[in-house]
Amino acid sequence: CRCSIANSEHRANRGRKRRASKVKAEIKKGGKESKASKERGESSMDTKGTVVAGAATVALGAAAVALAGSDLMKKIASDVGDIAVECVRNAALQLQYGSEKETSNGVILVSTAGGGEKLRGKEKEVEAMFNSISAVASAVYVAEDNNRPAGVEVTFKQPSAAAMVIKSPPPKGWKIGEMPVSVSRGPFQGGAGGGVFGGGMVADALKAQGVKFVFTLTGGHISPMLVGCKMRGIRVVDVRHEVTTVFAADAVARLTGIPGVAMVTAGPGLTNTITAVKNAQLAQSPLVVFGGASATLLRGRGSLQDIDQLALMGPHVKWATSLSSTRDIYPMIAKAFEVAKSGVPGPVFIEVPLDLIWPEDEAWSYFGRMPPAKNLIQKVSNWFLRSHIEANFIGSRAAKSPSKASAPSVTLPKDSDVAKVASMLKKAQKPVILVGSQSLLAPERVKELVDAVNGIGCPVFLAGMARGLLGENSSIQVRHKRRDALKEADFVLLMGVPLDFRLDYGRHVGGRAKLVSVNRDSKELLKNWIFRMLNVNIEADPFHFLLRLARTNFAPDKWSTWLGHLKERDNKREEGIAKQAEAETKRLQEGSINLLNPIRSLQILEKKMPANTLLVADGGDYVGTAAYTLRPRGPLTWMDPGVFGTLGVGAGFALGAKLCRPDMEVIIIYGDGSSGYSLNEMDTFKRHGIPITAVIGNDACWSQMYRDQVRLLFDDVATTLEYTPYEQVAEGFGQAFGACARSESELEAAIDGAFKATKEGKPACINVLIARSSFREGAISL
Repeated sequence: CRCSIANSEHRANRGRKRRASKVKAEIKKGGKESKASKERGESSMDTKGTVVAGAATVALGAAAVALAGSDLMKKIASDVGDIAVECVRNAALQLQYGSEKETSNGVILVSTAGGGEKLRGKEKEVEAMFNSISAVASAVYVAEDNNRPAGVEVTFKQPSAAAMVIKSPPPKGWKIGEMPVSVSRGPFQGGAGGGVFGGGMVADALKAQGVKFVFTLTGGHISPMLVGCKMRGIRVVDVRHEVTTVFAADAVARLTGIPGVAMVTAGPGLTNTITAVKNAQLAQSPLVVFGGASATLLRGRGSLQDIDQLALMGPHVKWATSLSSTRDIYPMIAKAFEVAKSGVPGPVFIEVPLDLIWPEDEAWSYFGRMPPAKNLIQKVSNWFLRSHIEANFIGSRAAKSPSKASAPSVTLPKDSDVAKVASMLKKAQKPVILVGSQSLLAPERVKELVDAVNGIGCPVFLAGMARGLLGENSSIQVRHKRRDALKEADFVLLMGVPLDFRLDYGRHVGGRAKLVSVNRDSKELLKNWIFRMLNVNIEADPFHFLLRLARTNFAPDKWSTWLGHLKERDNKREEGIAKQAEAETKRLQEGSINLLNPIRSLQILEKKMPANTLLVADGGDYVGTAAYTLRPRGPLTWMDPGVFGTLGVGAGFALGAKLCRPDMEVIIIYGDGSSGYSLNEMDTFKRHGIPITAVIGNDACWSQMYRDQVRLLFDDVATTLEYTPYEQVAEGFGQAFGACARSESELEAAIDGAFKATKEGKPACINVLIARSSFREGAISL
């Protein structure tokens, strides 16, 4: 929920007293404690204190356990009181499960808020009893430094807090440092409250996987994870709609190869992400979505926003799981990252119940409210509540540091398959290679891919994330008339490209051509065989396949005539586009229509774009025109949603891209329709200092639908919009630079102004008023 959960100090104190009484009773019965009780025994600390605990060795752990159940504990329990019992017990547990932070004078400090009055006036008595602990301390030190003695004294840090301090020179090998409690508390260094801090554990696990950014829209079900991430140095970026969190995480995954991370609150917070999650699944983007959830104790009992989230997410992710205790946090997150990247990459969902990520003391104070056990039913009920809460945290105290996920499993190509395809390619007279997004799943090695494709020397078409792979002026890349080339080719090699609607289900490829497909997904290799059979299908990673294929010695000169033919047709298409833009511009001017031709507007942008531009495509007709007109400047400088054709990716993709590539000029190409999905994120760009430029092609219309609907059905219903002043919307949301352009000179000035604003750290929005065009008539895809 998006409401704060009250941290009642009164409830916290009651919870601590109950637990101390329980410890006292257990000790009086013989000093035996359950494993769960030991693991949740650390205390909260006063704001002036520091905590010391060395790296726990076997000797340290054994001595701590001995202390926790010793006769000394029984004596303290009977002579001093339950608060002192908890102090001693907590000291033992600090030794057993301590962090690696120490003070300069070797002090272990433990306190219990609100317990000062119980010990006040008994300092000497307590000090005398605590002197007995020196024997235990010596036993601890014997493995480290030959039985050094220890002294003990009792001090009070605040009138409302009792503190037991064990003073001694630190054992040999202990590192010395100072840790203010206001920054870090307890063994897991988790914010307010004591004990296990699940939110901090989640952050530790993410940091171990190399995560630098977390995208979120806050809510009470996830707040502890966000606080934990900030404390661990992971940048938390909050947005204005949950769908943006997943789109941004998707962009991070595509540009870095590390699964992106989104955290959203329970119920409607999670349902808001479904479109972006499905887009990531179909685009084969590895990411991890964390969804908040009701407390484990309250599931199915009518708690706020409690739905079956695993059933909701299951069809759209590779793996969906729910944490059942804090001890699951480290291994489950490591597995999630491994699954997301292995085989066919995709999204993973982790449901995180509320009571596992708030500080342990808060969980006890909120969920551990138990009425007096006056009858058997209440006794059983209290036992169940206590056992349930203890089970949430059992095992976490001794949890090892989180480890990096195992290397993802990837199917590598067989030498025999590579040799077979190489032989077919050598024999071909008119070969074509089509490289798709799946070939770029190792973005950190993109230069190797560039060298491999150039080394083969065959005519190549680039699709999806592969656009820009060979730069803006490649000698072997063909940009236009792909369908014609595929019809004429005698050999077609699909690298991570499925036979879907984009290739007319395979019917674009000529019937006489040898058709080979390399894909990680075996299902894609078998799809649409009724329309076009593959001659060879190879289940393997396209990136590694191209690298191995390039090791074969090819003679690209034999394809020079074929390549020249394709390039000549490319040039004619470029000339045709330019002539159409010129003709339509002339008609607008003659008719005194103060609007820009869409092609011409993008030609102006193409000339103005710097070499370090990264383009994000979010739209239909205007983006389709941009694909013909704009030339991505290099590898990984074009981002589009992929096969799902999702509108609304713009702001999220741009957000993730700018964080990963801060030195690049990130430009969103919006249609006016698609801009309505995420223009509100201008507020996010402003708040977080993320300067991007949005260029909106505004023709007051859903043009891709309008043209064919009117032509075939003679009605424009639901396809028309208004010439909305989107630049003013952006200015209002994010104090962005805004400009409206109706002419070429206005557009040139607006682009210059936008780039100047982004250099100053401000986002920018250019509302380009364009006329409707017939350029892409018939381009609707089904």
